[in-house]
Amino acid sequence: MLSDNAANKAIRNWVKRARIDMHIPFYCARHTFAHQLLINGANLKTVADAMGHSSIRSTLKYLNHLHSYKMKQLISDLLYNLFDWHII
Repeated sequence: MLSDNAANKAIRNWVKRARIDMHIPFYCARHTFAHQLLINGANLKTVADAMGHSSIRSTLKYLNHLHSYKMKQLISDLLYNLFDWHII
């Protein structure tokens, strides 16, 4: 398991190599990882295990963001199909 310093250093190196000009803290990378797992179909138990949560309740917070993401995608798809509008 990586220490906090090692994880932050790895993230800084990835961000630098990607030429992203912003600070991305570990918790943001961790949150993004969980979000991507859910977007790509992982179930809550799998995400909870990957995140090291002792309870699925800790993982439920990621669903709020997932719902808003999915809602934006549904609205975007609807507008595109009805009016050929591209909003996302």
